[in-house]
Amino acid sequence: GKMAFVQRLIRPSVRSWAQCSRAASGAAAKGPEQELKLIKPNLQLYGVNGTYAHALYSAASRKKCLEAVEQDFARISPHFSKTSTIGQFLANPTITRADKRDVLGQFLKDAKCNEIVVNFINLLVENNRGAAAMGIVNAFSKLMSSHRREVTCVVTTSKALPSDQFQQVKQALANLVEKDEKIIIDARVDKDLIGGMIIEAGDKYIDMSIATKMRKAVKALEESI
Repeated sequence: GKMAFVQRLIRPSVRSWAQCSRAASGAAAKGPEQELKLIKPNLQLYGVNGTYAHALYSAASRKKCLEAVEQDFARISPHFSKTSTIGQFLANPTITRADKRDVLGQFLKDAKCNEIVVNFINLLVENNRGAAAMGIVNAFSKLMSSHRREVTCVVTTSKALPSDQFQQVKQALANLVEKDEKIIIDARVDKDLIGGMIIEAGDKYIDMSIATKMRKAVKALEESI
């Protein structure tokens, strides 16, 4: 499955789009495909988005162009949102794959995208996965973040933290990860919290908001009556 995608991204001349689609659907790997071995990142993702993102990561890693591919997606991904012209064009079932490839081919050429990115978009079109482009790109971004040993923590407060408090929170969170890992804080504001904060990091969820403390206090009072 994933190896068929990797092969198509790296060596687009090896197979036709139809052959690659069949292989990706579960056909046995044969010939040149056996020469490749999937390069796995630290993070494991699942589903359609995960399958394509892992194949993209492996192909870009083999070509030593992970950063270049990530930068290309940062430039062009806004054009693939569901509300954008290209995003709607990709999701339109009445437009043929050939027409989609032609239009996207010119767009990617004008954008001077990496060959891996061009092959990736073509593969999505051939497999009728154009509408999933943004989800796959977001999944790829997660793999790249993991590749850089970044740990994203979502910190939600009732109002924006002053710079000194922000640095204190960042330092406290840095002590919870490995030395070679880097904390990336996604700061958000939710006035309904009243005060305190909520921290989300991976599978960890710490709720220190005043709103939650008040709800617990009210519940405790009601149960004691």
